[in-house]
Amino acid sequence: MKAEYGTRRPAPGRTSDPDPRSPKMSTSQPDASRQSEDRATPDSLLHTRTGNEVSPEDLVLASGKDLTPQNIEWARRKLAEEGPSAMEKILP
Repeated sequence: MKAEYGTRRPAPGRTSDPDPRSPKMSTSQPDASRQSEDRATPDSLLHTRTGNEVSPEDLVLASGKDLTPQNIEWARRKLAEEGPSAMEKILP
């Protein structure tokens, strides 16, 4: 038996058409006790600060740069100008 081009054959043991008498898949209703997905994230979870002091090394690493004397000096200047919020600007 030669299959024609473009025709699909059912898998062994299966028929090509689904049995109309077979039960349909059930669709579940959303759980009424489930909280809405549209709630806003609390502000405390949106920021990277953990309450610890930000070091120049932390700022250099967070910016994706290597720990070189020049980059550490850049981070010291940035922290002196902007304070700990410099980290927030890099990792909001």
